[in-house]
Amino acid sequence: MITIPRLLIKEPQKGKVKGTCIFCGQETEFGHRIKDTISSIFTMAYVLQGGNCACEYCFSFMKDQTYRRKSWVAYPGGFKTLDKSEKKSILFNPPIPPFFISITITGQKQPWLEAFDRLAYSRNEYYFAYEPFGLVFFNRETALKMDKIIVKALKLKITKTELKTHFKMKTYERAAKEGFEELLQEIKSFRHNQLWEVLINVTTN
Repeated sequence: MITIPRLLIKEPQKGKVKGTCIFCGQETEFGHRIKDTISSIFTMAYVLQGGNCACEYCFSFMKDQTYRRKSWVAYPGGFKTLDKSEKKSILFNPPIPPFFISITITGQKQPWLEAFDRLAYSRNEYYFAYEPFGLVFFNRETALKMDKIIVKALKLKITKTELKTHFKMKTYERAAKEGFEELLQEIKSFRHNQLWEVLINVTTN
């Protein structure tokens, strides 16, 4: 099975522990001790599988801070970090599968911890990692509809905060006067949807 670490890591750091990896569940003869891979204050133990070590691929992946601090996309034969302007475009125009996309905001968390075996095999429906949510499901048809509404709303000077939370009274008054009350109702229908919030955050304006 191809996992995200095996897609990314070409020359893993080999260890001396034989057993089952707690991250990907695969057998290895070159694993590393668990205590050498994660700290005693690791807070996401619920994502771990039964095992006695970290395989050389998962160990190398966990130890490279680039994957936590940066937004990136991985695919066979390639890896690319993403700047702010590229985050939205990569969601709508990902590489040829298999691939995996990880988008960070602060770089403080590892949003892909639940996704070691969640490579995307479709460009229209797939899971990607997003800090702080973890895994988020992307559906192209839904995302295109959301994006159209977001772009239109921002052009009408509706703020990103309003798109995610609630409208100001002045926005309601403008909507009644300028005739975009139906748009406000569409926005309300998408609130509390993780993909909606992601698309708002990665839209540059």
